Amino acid sequence: MHEAGISAPGDGTLALGDPAAAEPASDFAQAAIEQCRALLGIEIDRVEWPGGRDRQSLRARLPGQAVIVTRRPSQRRAELEAHVLRVLERRGAPVPALLAASGNWLIQEDVGAFRLSAALNAGDPGLGEEALESGLSALRLLQEAGRDAGLEGRIVPIGDSPAWISRLIDQPRRIGQRLALPAPPLDEARLLRLLTPELPSFVKWDARPANAALDLHGHIGWFDWQFCGCRDPLDDMAWLLTDEFVPLWPQIEGRLIERHLVAFAGHRAASDALIYLRSFGTLHMLQRLGLIIDSKGEGPWWRWSTCLTEDKVGVTAPAVERLCKRAALWATEAPALSGLAPWLETLPERIGAAA
Repeated sequence: MHEAGISAPGDGTLALGDPAAAEPASDFAQAAIEQCRALLGIEIDRVEWPGGRDRQSLRARLPGQAVIVTRRPSQRRAELEAHVLRVLERRGAPVPALLAASGNWLIQEDVGAFRLSAALNAGDPGLGEEALESGLSALRLLQEAGRDAGLEGRIVPIGDSPAWISRLIDQPRRIGQRLALPAPPLDEARLLRLLTPELPSFVKWDARPANAALDLHGHIGWFDWQFCGCRDPLDDMAWLLTDEFVPLWPQIEGRLIERHLVAFAGHRAASDALIYLRSFGTLHMLQRLGLIIDSKGEGPWWRWSTCLTEDKVGVTAPAVERLCKRAALWATEAPALSGLAPWLETLPERIGAAA
């Protein structure tokens, strides 16, 4: 029997019996170890926290392999994720294999320790473009696999209520109020019509680059499926391209959109699809910006490297600058939001002044 240990980035390894391991994270780690023993019949060597000790997910090192053990906040979300993973895996889609599931616990294949978000920030735009290309292609394969499997008839719509869409549209006003820098008024009725899904289809949602990983061969696997549902297929494209951890590469971004827009457009003409993508993407970036402002509060900026490696909200000045610049560019191609562009360009200085 192997002696299990607990480790985290920079923390070394702690034996379970060590008093230093008697902290809240070790309770979850002990429970995860028990789940591996009960569901897989395997003793683990050690566990690691790729997303930090505040997450209910860890990497368990088994003899000759590694798995990801996760405890979801509800059994319903765990069952949704398990069902979707089984369906997509059967169709050869780029997702981790589900090794075991029980209650709100999931044990999945480890698809790689190198997150797409880290690959994009490695400093090589050429490789970054290739990585984004692979990420978008994989998302499209996942959407097609879900559609072919009939998931659209079994997975509930998300983000389709007028109240949800109105909150999204209201994000600029709320940010302006928080910063004492009023946002230009928007035509809510027009945006509500534009952003209401007409023919919802299966989407990953939460398609942030930190939810994808590359293996040693450069193949991408998309994980974390607890929030998937049915909405506009362009949403996945927007989630990936507008994340705060995607560098500001306008030319690369333009080429990617040109190559992939029609594949994600669904029933829309390309021109209408581009307007939708720019509109939803702009408001999504403002939603991310609002999350950053709320997470920062009156405190200092967070450390960029920690945010990147532990998949934390990008509470950093570079992330804010990146989001605001990209959102201003996208807004100019979204007729109902073009008036936001000058306001967006002023936000980084105002947010920085509150640091």
